[in-house]
Amino acid sequence: MSRKINCGKSHGHFGQYGAAGLLIHRYRDTGEVEILLCRRARHTDDEGLWGTIGGAIIPGETVHECALREVEEEIGIKAGDICIPTAQTTDDHGTWKYTTIFATPAEGLQIPDLTLNRAELSEVSWISRQELQNYILHPAFENWIYDLLDILLPPDIDPQTRSIVRPSKLKKR
Repeated sequence: MSRKINCGKSHGHFGQYGAAGLLIHRYRDTGEVEILLCRRARHTDDEGLWGTIGGAIIPGETVHECALREVEEEIGIKAGDICIPTAQTTDDHGTWKYTTIFATPAEGLQIPDLTLNRAELSEVSWISRQELQNYILHPAFENWIYDLLDILLPPDIDPQTRSIVRPSKLKKR
């Protein structure tokens, strides 16, 4: 396990070389975009909070390699089961960064197909933009997700008309 360090904003983070995660997204049959989020397990640093699937970068690893390794370690998805990247954003804290890579899953990926690392995660769920407000999100994730969601994720689509549905502006909890 990586040790906790303080960033340029005096926050404590794991990962001397930063961290990275994957935000997997897909369309529901209703046309809504949903994202796969994880809930951190008991006895972890972020117990009970929802966020991306990711972790600390190890020496010599790129952010993409880290995100793919973490997804395989935490939920059992192999690199060939996802298409990356569709977008990328970095939460820069000066001396420490968390990079989120947006990706789409292979066709038909379902939660029962996943193998959760129960030491790190208690559950995963597909969550729409509107449903996000019902979850207690990791504060760092919550700080940017509402502002960037409509920019980095594809729009919701009306399944009848196939036209773009503009979601109402989401508000932080």
